[in-house]
Amino acid sequence: MWVRLILLALFAPTLWPCSCREWPSAKGAWETSPVVFLGHVERIERPPGLLASILYYLDPAGDRFHGPQTVWVKVDEAFKGVQAATELRLEQPGHFCAPKFRTGEKALFYLHPTETPGSWEAYGCHRTRGVEAAADDLLFLRALPRAATRSRLSGELFLSQPPAANPLRRLPRLGGVPIRIRGAGKLTNTVTNADGVYEVYDLPPGAYRVEPEVPPGMIIDFAMFAGGGPMRFAPLDSPITLSARAGASVSFALREGNQVSGRVVDPAGRPLADVPVTLEPAAGSTTPSSQLETVSREDGVFRLTMVPAGTYRLVANQPGIASGRLPFGAVYLPDATQRNQARIVRIGSRERVENLTLRIPELKPTITVTGRVQLTDGEPAAQAAFYLLDGGHRESLYVLSDRDGRFRVRLLAGHPVRLQAEWTPPIPSYRQDCRTSVTTNDRPYRPKFQSAEAAISARSHQTGVLLTVPVSRCAPQIIWLPGPAPLSP
Repeated sequence: MWVRLILLALFAPTLWPCSCREWPSAKGAWETSPVVFLGHVERIERPPGLLASILYYLDPAGDRFHGPQTVWVKVDEAFKGVQAATELRLEQPGHFCAPKFRTGEKALFYLHPTETPGSWEAYGCHRTRGVEAAADDLLFLRALPRAATRSRLSGELFLSQPPAANPLRRLPRLGGVPIRIRGAGKLTNTVTNADGVYEVYDLPPGAYRVEPEVPPGMIIDFAMFAGGGPMRFAPLDSPITLSARAGASVSFALREGNQVSGRVVDPAGRPLADVPVTLEPAAGSTTPSSQLETVSREDGVFRLTMVPAGTYRLVANQPGIASGRLPFGAVYLPDATQRNQARIVRIGSRERVENLTLRIPELKPTITVTGRVQLTDGEPAAQAAFYLLDGGHRESLYVLSDRDGRFRVRLLAGHPVRLQAEWTPPIPSYRQDCRTSVTTNDRPYRPKFQSAEAAISARSHQTGVLLTVPVSRCAPQIIWLPGPAPLSP
């Protein structure tokens, strides 16, 4: 998902944590916008004082703010409703869907009037965007007026993998890629231009499927639809509807099929399962959005796919916190406990790096605690979760009791802790064998019941630990809010 958010940032002049169900095509945006032009931002005004300090924050470029903006823009190339060299005032709302701008930025603007005379707004979930992302739009706009009365199916192909060290860098376009368009009983072939854009005019009305010829070593990540039917992000084989003299587009984000794989093993070379493995950039950004993560299988094998070309460090248990589940700190390839001793993994375009061995040099000693969790009437509490309490810290053990309430957890040896079970009643709550009344509605609230804490010395293995959840099997197990009159069995 992080890639899609980045793409939204690159397809518009701001980073939008905003969900857009539909998106107009270039032709549709031109038809419905009173003013369309290519221009640049001359200056920006924003509210002073406390409001600015609360609402505004710097983006990674260091000079873009979020919050309401008054933006002064000058027209460089006019396409509709305005003359070149005209200066316009934009009043951009503070919500996250509204595009935001920086001084000096060059963008393609689709504007609509606001309630304030003489001011304009670039809508969110529309097509105002930086000039570097406007190739499809400009191809259409510069073909006016002839293009205005013709149907147009278009789209873009681009690489959705930015460099690992800089996930917000402009994404490269893919030119020279053959495109097949199926619909209206025929097959139409075209090819993307140097900007990664394809376009076909004068197709008859109907439903069409667009099929790019994916270059070797690449895969389609997702498709984006604009105008003509499906949601913006829809399955790859979804058709798009083209109406008479209308516009629609299907764009494709491709990823290189790069892959990094190997095994996680213990000091004796035995496979280790359920170990989180992270590929972090060796240089530049190390934020979560620039990292890839997976978990080793039962045989210790891990596989990271669609890896951007670059240099990386491979690390097991990246947070470095040892636990009974992961009785070791952070370990870097091949078996280093210090980050600066890690072996660097280099992966090029359309390349696979395989058969890596990430060896954990030392496992801290652990103990096993087994027992049973039950309700107050002695019935088993199935699917109860377990937590360690150590001072003010509460840590999930990622273990559930079985259908008989039995459990088995592994803890670090030598460190006394307290163990607690937490049980959530199952659905349905209506039980023929219980003399209890439960109100019903379609808004259930499922309470969680916690057992008393059991002290675990952690000096040796322990068996027979009994945890009791303070609720009986026939107690009302679900509270329905609000509800009609109670139902009785």
